[in-house]
Amino acid sequence: IIGYDDGFTPLNPGNNNTFTFNSHLHTLTVLGGVNLNAYQGDTHHRSFLPSLNISGGTMTTPAIQSTLVNSNVYNSTLAASVTVGNSGGAPTATLQLTGANALPTFSPYIVNTLTFNNPGATVEYSGTTSQTVYTDASVANLVNTISYYNLKFSGTGVKTASGGNLNVAGDFTNTLANDASNYLSL
Repeated sequence: IIGYDDGFTPLNPGNNNTFTFNSHLHTLTVLGGVNLNAYQGDTHHRSFLPSLNISGGTMTTPAIQSTLVNSNVYNSTLAASVTVGNSGGAPTATLQLTGANALPTFSPYIVNTLTFNNPGATVEYSGTTSQTVYTDASVANLVNTISYYNLKFSGTGVKTASGGNLNVAGDFTNTLANDASNYLSL
């Protein structure tokens, strides 16, 4: 979970806080999934805007999603974001998604963005069960469409692209352990 409560006093709640988790570790494995928790501020607390940047190395997780924890009203000043890589392309960064439904839900009450198309960025679908591969039209409540710089399929599960266009600007790599019951479904 990426989120926190800064506990500001009622006299000075201040502006929105962006909390950014930057990962450039060689390997980071998140077993339970990543949940970006946004928080609607009030007179006692600042609003909280979670951001995950995978700027180098490999981060492995079954799923990524966002939640607005304390409101059910849309607020365009609240945002959650995930970025893989950086505009310069070095160092390279990989997001390895292992879950069947790796991008399950994004809060409809905040602005959500996923950036997978930076130079040197790779998104790898590596599940051992069937996986949905997300396209430019497949994730609800995102303000941008999904496109990839490098896309890799590995593991043993069938990879099925959802409706829309599968846009890859760099390399597509398929290292699936294919047999008669396991195939690439695009």
